[in-house]
Amino acid sequence: MKTILELKIESTGTHQSLQDRKSLAVQVNKDGYVKYSLWLGWNTDGKPECLSSLSIYQRGLDEDARHGRLPSSPLEGESTEEFGKRVMEVITNHSKFNIKEIVRPFKFND
Repeated sequence: MKTILELKIESTGTHQSLQDRKSLAVQVNKDGYVKYSLWLGWNTDGKPECLSSLSIYQRGLDEDARHGRLPSSPLEGESTEEFGKRVMEVITNHSKFNIKEIVRPFKFND
């Protein structure tokens, strides 16, 4: 599995705590299967969390967001950067979290 994107995200709420800071890593294997890892805090030693704690809700025209889920695979012909942007769009527009920082940008051909 190759990590193509790692994000620091934080809750959009007004009363933020350490519980509202999470990290999300997106990995893709050579066959195009995607694995998401979510953990509490902005360090890699944080407690693992369930993806449902992102509170992705159904809204909008994007197929994945409309079904309340993160993309499960790149679309045919979709670049790694396009796929990563689609993941970030779901986080930004369809969850209770904002992207604080892109820790590891898109890298497909490493």
